[in-house]
Amino acid sequence: MSFTVEQILKNKSNIIHSVASTETVQNAAIKMAENGIGALLVIDNKQLIGIFTERDIVNKLFKNCLDPCTATVGELMTQNLIFAKPTTTIEEAMATFTQYRFRHLPVIDGNRLLGVVSSGDVTKWLLSNQQQEISYLAEYIRGETYY
Repeated sequence: MSFTVEQILKNKSNIIHSVASTETVQNAAIKMAENGIGALLVIDNKQLIGIFTERDIVNKLFKNCLDPCTATVGELMTQNLIFAKPTTTIEEAMATFTQYRFRHLPVIDGNRLLGVVSSGDVTKWLLSNQQQEISYLAEYIRGETYY
């Protein structure tokens, strides 16, 4: 049975962390640190226009010697987003993370933003499900499972 990113989202908080493109990089980085997250969705006029990640800070801000107090999220954000659908399987999400070498995948249903799934969320989900399967198989081998 294949699990989907929608199942991961159901087990996460429904808070979507976002920032406006006009926000300073410093304020966005503080928001990320305060929430213990590695990415913020960039939303202007209720429209998702990009994603701002720790990698954007490292690869664009510092590489170009920009001032985080004056540089804006819009200057550094990643604009060409790749999305998942709620029906995207965990395996497909993992392949996307690997192929594009990023760690955050917005989940969109039609025009509605449902949330973000991270590579860490997928790893946690897989480990939890594998542990459940191992426990079930161990019980079965010991004869502790009854039908």
